[in-house]
Amino acid sequence: MARRVLCGLISLVLLVSPGLSFASDELLARVPAAANAVAVVNVEGLFNSKLGVKQSWGRRYYTDYANGLVAFPPTVQTAVLAAKIDADTISAEWELGLVRLKQPFAMKKLAEKEVAALEKLEGHSFVASERRTCFVELRPQTLAVTNHQNRQDVARWLR
Repeated sequence: MARRVLCGLISLVLLVSPGLSFASDELLARVPAAANAVAVVNVEGLFNSKLGVKQSWGRRYYTDYANGLVAFPPTVQTAVLAAKIDADTISAEWELGLVRLKQPFAMKKLAEKEVAALEKLEGHSFVASERRTCFVELRPQTLAVTNHQNRQDVARWLR
C-alpha cells in the first residue's frame, strides 16, 4: 500500500514538473524540513497539456470543482502539498498545502464562510476554522492551509 502511494506521488511530480516556475520554488522554500512527502502540482500546466486540451479539462474545471471532483479551486496556478507521514501507520502527523493563486485571496470572505475570526499571526492574516484547518495568507496571492491546530507551531513555521 505505502509503495503504491509513494509511486503515485513520484509519478505525479514527474508528470507535472516540466515548466515549473518561480512560484513553485517560492512555495517549496516554505515546506518544513520535517516533511517526508512532497508533491508539486502545476495546475495551469495540467490544463494546457496535450491531454488536458484534448479532454477539455479547462472548460469542465469550474463544474468539476463545484461537484467536488477536483481538489483545487479554479484560482490556483501552482500547489505544493507536503506532509510528515508516519511510515508504520501510513498516517499523516501533519499536512500542509501551499498555493499560488491567479489573484489576491479574500481572507475576510473566508473567515465569514468559516464562521471564524480573521486574526493576525506573525503579521499574516490568519483564520482557524472549526474544521481543524488553519489558513494563512503568506502574500496577497499565496495561501497556506494546514491541519496544525497549535498556533505556536504555526507561528514558529511563519518566522
